[in-house]
Amino acid sequence: MTDPRGARRWRVYHPGLCGEPEALVRVSPEESHHLRRVLRLQPGEPLSLFDGRGSEWSAVIESLASDSTTVRLVAPLETRIEPTVSVTLFQALCRNDRMEWVIQKATELGIGAIHPWVSRRSEVRPPTASRVARWRKIAVEACKQSGRRKVPLIELCTDLPDGVQGLMLHPGAGGRPLGDCVDGLDHAEPALAVGPEGGFCDEEIARWTGRGWALAHLGPRTLRTETAGIAALAILLHRLGDLGSTADLT
Repeated sequence: MTDPRGARRWRVYHPGLCGEPEALVRVSPEESHHLRRVLRLQPGEPLSLFDGRGSEWSAVIESLASDSTTVRLVAPLETRIEPTVSVTLFQALCRNDRMEWVIQKATELGIGAIHPWVSRRSEVRPPTASRVARWRKIAVEACKQSGRRKVPLIELCTDLPDGVQGLMLHPGAGGRPLGDCVDGLDHAEPALAVGPEGGFCDEEIARWTGRGWALAHLGPRTLRTETAGIAALAILLHRLGDLGSTADLT
């Protein structure tokens, strides 16, 4: 992101941000270390603070110390960044490096929430609390990079919920092309479910289609689990008028 003068404006995550013009805000020690030791910024340089819930302010560095940085808020940033729809991704657990990639790329694209879950055919164990914390940190960093102001919710789940107008990605028989399924979705909060490498088992398909989920496919080629969800998310956001459309610039 750049400021009006064309200079790079670094972004700082500051949950709980609540301010007004000229207010002074002290950023976290971790963010302060990054600004001072990694980026080597100086007082007077521009940056912005976002709270992870949709708000962002342009700001200027007021002072830097060994363990803290104080910034002065300038003005709220109002340009629309977030998608017009909030998509939820139910991603079957996969190998950790692939799971981290899914979280990073889905966040960049504009996912609203990610619920990792253990499928019958999942070949990895449920994650530890520290691993989930790392996933959330990856999402924050992806927000910084992409310009997003809302950090997606990341919570484990054990089953797909009832009463959701969602799509299960299934390359086998019985599904329709993903693009043809959009009209039947809740356009405000659509959901996608991705199985593990071996796909959903027959019992999972029967149970969840009985709860209202629909089967959808991405074409004749079989994609890896981490690729399928990202591809489907991009298609869904585009079809709903956000990604790659003229609406996402207004």
